[in-house]
Amino acid sequence: MTWASRRQGVILGALAVIFIVILVPILKPVVLPTPTCFDNNKNQGELGVDCSGPCKKICAVEAARVSVMWVRSFEVAPGVYSSVAYLSNPNTSFEAKDVPYTLKLYDEKNILLAQRDGTVNIPAKTNFPIFQGGVSVGKLMVRESHFELNDEINWERTEDERPKLSVSSPIIDTEEAPRVTVTIKNNNSELVKNLPIIAIVFNSEGNAIGASRTVLDKLAKNESADVSFTWLSPFGEKASRVEIYPELFN
Repeated sequence: MTWASRRQGVILGALAVIFIVILVPILKPVVLPTPTCFDNNKNQGELGVDCSGPCKKICAVEAARVSVMWVRSFEVAPGVYSSVAYLSNPNTSFEAKDVPYTLKLYDEKNILLAQRDGTVNIPAKTNFPIFQGGVSVGKLMVRESHFELNDEINWERTEDERPKLSVSSPIIDTEEAPRVTVTIKNNNSELVKNLPIIAIVFNSEGNAIGASRTVLDKLAKNESADVSFTWLSPFGEKASRVEIYPELFN
């Protein structure tokens, strides 16, 4: 190798170092796209592809399982049932929207009488009911009720503050057709619209004996409204207490 060739090699090497040290950081944003939480790549400190790290979406391995505490079905008219599944989400700051579920009703011979598929929003760190009304089974009797959530839940970090509502002590009237009345107050600075509310009636042993769901069209800030729940026939057992669940995450 001649001296001129060596000199040329040194100059080219120096230029390459300058390019790497100075120009690459400048050109990198142009050449390589900025990492995002939607680029189908595991980058920017993400635990999985586009989940955790700076992303709102949570990787499935980080979230605890939602438990189905109990499921009950109640005959509200001949051959027509209402069902309630009571769930518990132990995740403090993880919520999920539009999670598919399946409700199945069986007779005493374990024959499937009816199936309902739907979706539910799961609020963070709370116990909550899911209500399914108007399930027709004809002349047969429901003996068992099963409820399942889809295992593939798309968890996200909680960001929005949920509406703050206060609920008065329910008034129970079961002399003829059962009726429960409660007052709901909106403690928010904004109007709340289309608020679903579920009432569950329990006996003295803590078992659910009836449930109903209604929707409050609107509730202005600092406004209160009376909400009533009614049933066509008696529960068959003495009502001991009522729990009211406004569906704040919907």
